[in-house]
Parts: sequence; structure tokens; C-alpha cells
Amino acid sequence: MSGASARRTGFGWSLLLVLCLAAGHAMAEAASDTPEGAVVNPAPAPDERFRSANWLTTVEQNLSIAVLGFGLAVLLIQFFTLRTVTPSNPELVIRAYAVTLIVVCTLFLVSAGLSTNQIAPAIGLFGTIAGYLLGRAGRHGGDSDS
Repeated sequence: MSGASARRTGFGWSLLLVLCLAAGHAMAEAASDTPEGAVVNPAPAPDERFRSANWLTTVEQNLSIAVLGFGLAVLLIQFFTLRTVTPSNPELVIRAYAVTLIVVCTLFLVSAGLSTNQIAPAIGLFGTIAGYLLGRAGRHGGDSDS
């Protein structure tokens, strides 16, 4: 494509863009004009029940914050304790962090006051992950032919 042809193509696309913008602006102006006698549907007033609704009670909220604080403290203690183990056995460190996170997350879900139907899928997933991590560790030590 030569320089003149590229400029004409660029000019054509620019002209098309300007025409589309002008048409869209004209259509928006036409849509916003309402006749004198037309009834305008006002936006509904905000419902006060939903504005002040809190999904946790004060006791559940305090207990959930305490569980998260406890979990953070345990993770920090684990971090400082397991710093020296990382070069020799990283799988041990991952397993320890994963089990701690699973326990803390499960305690958080229970303390948040969720129903059994809401907690059951998460507990199943946490149990599956923990079983995989802990079961895999036992298999590596005992099997010599795999």
C-alpha cells in the first residue's frame, strides 16, 4: 500500500468514525426530548430496609474477626517457624500452610453464621484438598516401586 493510498484509507476511516459519532449524538438528543404532555417514569425511591441491612449480627461479626485474627497470628507464627525448612522440604511447608488455611476458612464460615446448605460445598472442597495433601505425603514414604 502506498503512502497516498494509506492516507486515503485512514481519512476514510476517520470520516466514518466522525459520521457515526454525529449520528449517535443526534439520536441521543432526539431520544431525550420528551413532549410537553408525556408522562415520565421516575426512578423508584430507595428502600430503607436494604440500605441498613447487615448480613452479620454483631456477635457473628466479632467472632468472625476474631477467627481471622487468630488465623493470621497462626500463619505468622508458621512463617517464622518454617522459614528454615523451606530449602530442605518445600512440600512440608505447603502442606502445613494449606491445612492451616483450610481450618481457618472452615472456622470462619461456621462463625459467620451461614447455614448448613451454604457451608456444605465449601467443607467438601476443603476436605478433598486436605485429604489429597495429607494422603499424598503418606504415599511417598511407603511405596518404593511407584
